[in-house]
Amino acid sequence: MTTSPTCPLTCPLSPSHIQVRAGEHNLAEMTGQEQFSMAVDMIVHPNFDPGDGEGSYAHDLMLLRLDPPFEVTPYVQPLALPRSPPASGATCTVMGWGTTTSPQGMEGPRSSGWG
Repeated sequence: MTTSPTCPLTCPLSPSHIQVRAGEHNLAEMTGQEQFSMAVDMIVHPNFDPGDGEGSYAHDLMLLRLDPPFEVTPYVQPLALPRSPPASGATCTVMGWGTTTSPQGMEGPRSSGWG
C-alpha cells in the first residue's frame, strides 16, 4: 500500500501501530464492505526529507507491507498505474483520506493537484 511517511516519521510508530482500512467510502458509516489489515513493514522513499520546507511534497511516499493482504472485491481494487510517467510540468491529481495538518482529523475524501 502507498501512503505518506509524514506522520510515522514525525511521530515515530512501529509498523504494528498502523492499521489500514480498504473499501471505505464514508468514515462515519460502516457498510460491511470494509477490510482491515495491519502494517508489518514500512519502506520510506530514500530521498524523503520531512524538513525540506513547509508544503513540500517531494518524495513524500512510503510503502506498507500488510498482513493479511486485502482480498480484491468490487469495493477493494489495486491501484491502476499509468504505462508512462506524466509529462514534465503536467498537473497531477492525488486523492485520499486525511489531512496535511494535525490534529484536524479526517474530514472526508480530498483531492489535490500539483503541477
